[in-house]
Amino acid sequence: ISIDNKFPTTPNTSVEDSGGVNTIQPIEKAPVGTISIK
Repeated sequence: ISIDNKFPTTPNTSVEDSGGVNTIQPIEKAPVGTISIK
């Protein structure tokens, strides 16, 4: 799954997108931009 993250990543595994929906991202540290989740 590819997610276009336009927000800086946080230590949390949940990132709130512009739509106000929390996307679960089980990644310790992900770069700002495209995030690939396997």
